[in-house]
Amino acid sequence: MSQERSFCWFLPAVASGSAFRPLSRRKVLAALARHGCVVLRDTGGHTVFVCPCGQRRAPVPRHGTVTAGVVSALGRQMEGLDEGWLS
Repeated sequence: MSQERSFCWFLPAVASGSAFRPLSRRKVLAALARHGCVVLRDTGGHTVFVCPCGQRRAPVPRHGTVTAGVVSALGRQMEGLDEGWLS
């Protein structure tokens, strides 16, 4: 029974070497704007973007650096965008 286990029961087990890395907020905002996303709401602790089709939303936190987990979540939330849009 040599299954890879998660360190926390509600997080899936991941292999070492994540596909995502922390990015600066400025780079994330530029990538979203470059692919046609527009700001839906810019109040509170997050800036909420909507994709060009208008069906998907993604909140970007107001931190200098967006963590790898949040970058991964943004990738899932904006899955309608081109592959590698955060590159």
